Amino acid sequence: MTWPAALRRFITHCVLVGLTVFAIGEIWFRLPWTAKLIVYEFDEERGSRFAAPQARGIRLGNFSRVSPPIGINAEGFRNQEIDWKAPTILAVGSSELMGTGVEDHEVWTSVASERLSRASGHRVTVINAGSASYGPYHHAVTVRRFLEQHPRPRGIVVRVSITDRLFSRPSAEALESARKQKVISRAVKRVSEFLPFLINKALAQKLAI
Repeated sequence: MTWPAALRRFITHCVLVGLTVFAIGEIWFRLPWTAKLIVYEFDEERGSRFAAPQARGIRLGNFSRVSPPIGINAEGFRNQEIDWKAPTILAVGSSELMGTGVEDHEVWTSVASERLSRASGHRVTVINAGSASYGPYHHAVTVRRFLEQHPRPRGIVVRVSITDRLFSRPSAEALESARKQKVISRAVKRVSEFLPFLINKALAQKLAI
């Protein structure tokens, strides 16, 4: 066998192996019991927000694990559907406040809601409006929109990490880049669940290197 023929045969084998691995990965990620990655959509002020409603996980660490499903209700909060006639407390912050890594019933806002309701004798909901990668500017936007759209809460809890130094509105260039990224991401996720995992895994390994 000549070397050009051997090279063509090697390339063909690599392509077939790659397609087989991709097909197996796609089937696996579409099985009903496998964890799905959470979906974001473009936000004209904050750059991104959770698509709602959904119940999907976030990649943890070096993308080797997926968090338990994060239940986002129709209004974009990590809560069950909210009774707006009952008292509420708004909580805003980044991923630490949102409770990445724990079940919905274990997240601190759920526990606080149960304890406050039991202590007061009536329903009280602590609304979890946290989101990964948000900083003080994003929290201010979240609070302003909440006050514009919903009954005034009994209180507002703001959790800011020392690393959350996003104090100003994203630039027009950053917002346009985020918009394009979300368009591409949603288009990819319409046809593949496995490809976003591969991309995120590759980016995580690049950062680790």
